[in-house]
Amino acid sequence: MFDFLDNLFNSLSQIGAELAQIFAYLVSLIVQVFVFIWTTLVNVFNFLYKIGTSVGKFFTHIWTGFFKKIFTSVLSAINKAHLWLEAHLRPIIDFLKKARAYYDRIFRLYLKPILDLLQKVRKFLAVLRFLHISWAQALDRRISQIESYVSRLFLDVRAIFNGLIDVLN
Repeated sequence: MFDFLDNLFNSLSQIGAELAQIFAYLVSLIVQVFVFIWTTLVNVFNFLYKIGTSVGKFFTHIWTGFFKKIFTSVLSAINKAHLWLEAHLRPIIDFLKKARAYYDRIFRLYLKPILDLLQKVRKFLAVLRFLHISWAQALDRRISQIESYVSRLFLDVRAIFNGLIDVLN
């Protein structure tokens, strides 16, 4: 009977030892797989990092060596052109502004009072028109035509001044 138990324990210990060897092999295999995957990922990341830095250096070189010089040259030329135009056109713009102000002054001092007087005459003629006086309507129409003609002329000249100043600005 002891032989039987001895054989049983020997068999169990052999099975246990073989199971421990299989388990150790599986753990070693899993560790090797994870090490392989990790090493591969690190190598891929390093490869991509080197490519990224190379591409970055390439674009940095293109920017600093080519595009940046072009953009700074263009902006410098635009700035020089702006300064030249400002220096040469500013006196013309100032003259046009003074001429417009003088023109407005003439309008306010001389023409506006006459136009205001014509408006008062037209109001009086409107009263006469309501009283059915026929010549009042004809006179009112003629005064209205004169007012609109004079106003249109002054507004057209003022629009020309403003257009010139806007274009030069």
